[in-house]
Amino acid sequence: MTNIVGISDLNEQYELLKKEAENIAGDREKVSEIVGRVNSILDKHEVLREAAEDIGGLVSFVTDSVNGDYTWASEGSLAAVLGAFMYLIKSDDAINDNSPVIGYIDDLRVFSIAREDAKKELTTYNAWSAER
Repeated sequence: MTNIVGISDLNEQYELLKKEAENIAGDREKVSEIVGRVNSILDKHEVLREAAEDIGGLVSFVTDSVNGDYTWASEGSLAAVLGAFMYLIKSDDAINDNSPVIGYIDDLRVFSIAREDAKKELTTYNAWSAER
């Protein structure tokens, strides 16, 4: 059985977006626009929000980091999560997001990769956030 979308293709797209995210991570306006688009998608697609239940925490991680509230975010972890956001809002990703239910499988996989890339930092952020 063949995969609809190869994992290596997703990894490649994610790595390209992560590199792009490194270049814009310091631009509060651009990051704010991306976070706004992610929140808009999540508001429209409850199934996506439910499937990626920690996505709100990822939004908070990026927002708190860019706003300067959380000052310990590494460039790599911030770029990983921001790259996953950029993949989510990308109109020509691996599986068309207009496809009912399966349209977000690739996006969820990319979020899984990003969480693994930033795992240690996200754990630290979650502990920090819980203490606030």
